[in-house]
Amino acid sequence: MFREAFRPAETLRDTHPEMSRQNVEIVRQVLEAFSSEDLARIVAFTHPEFVAEVPAEISAEPDTYVGHEGIRRYFQSFQEAMYEIRFHPERFWEVDDSVVVALRVTAKGKQTDIPVEQRN
Repeated sequence: MFREAFRPAETLRDTHPEMSRQNVEIVRQVLEAFSSEDLARIVAFTHPEFVAEVPAEISAEPDTYVGHEGIRRYFQSFQEAMYEIRFHPERFWEVDDSVVVALRVTAKGKQTDIPVEQRN
């Protein structure tokens, strides 16, 4: 899944025996880009047909984000309210050629400077 949604151009390869390990590395690179708060770097990892849904169970503002514009909109809205946004992978599971991540997100409120944390 991540290989299709997030991929640096230099990592596009046909499936081979080490694909799961490559997928984990791609996910690590994506999370590092997310933590950089550099929208150009984040968009560089995002497939043009990327789709992400943030459900009401984990957000006060559920929404669906599509493509490069969607990923920009997501991070811009996040950056309007927060800073020092960091994505901390806690565990990776390889499932066929997909990767599942236990993830902790930390940030600080721009107006309050209060630290926040969310686990997914």
